[in-house]
Amino acid sequence: MTASDAGVIIVLGDAEQGTRMIAAIGDATSVGPGEDAPSIIVNDALRRPPSQQLITSLAPAVRNRVIGVSPLATTGATDAPAGPYAVNAYDCMNLIALAAAQAGNDDPTAMAAQISEVSEGGVSCRMFSECIQLVDQNRNVDYDGPAGTVQIGANGDPVRARFDRWGFDPQGNDVSLAIGPLQAS
Repeated sequence: MTASDAGVIIVLGDAEQGTRMIAAIGDATSVGPGEDAPSIIVNDALRRPPSQQLITSLAPAVRNRVIGVSPLATTGATDAPAGPYAVNAYDCMNLIALAAAQAGNDDPTAMAAQISEVSEGGVSCRMFSECIQLVDQNRNVDYDGPAGTVQIGANGDPVRARFDRWGFDPQGNDVSLAIGPLQAS
């Protein structure tokens, strides 16, 4: 292995150059018997290389070390809206509408101040109709959409997010390895 004993290498790049970087990392991080090669974490751009040959040309030992992380486009929930990122848009729309209702007006600043408030710390509700009833009763709500927990922090950033962890099969196709929430710390 190289002089570094890194346990993980992260590659952020486009599909073509990122794949070349992975190949170079594979060459530079050969290991001896009993040693563990570092995992190679990549961004979602590498999920769709210009050709599968770029992936199949990687040594299997290198290709098997690649772990990709992508925003989850679909959830598989049976009551979720269909289509890539539809759940994200659905949740966003509901959070904005609930924030407007809780603010009592449609002033963007007032609504923005309520987004975090309607996404955590109140009575859990999954559907807009049940959430708005709670708001109308002056109750605090915790909107959790069809796919599960939605939590927006006071700074406006998501506190929780759903990602797809993926790798490559021997034919160079991307395959999901695990799906799950990641929580910001």
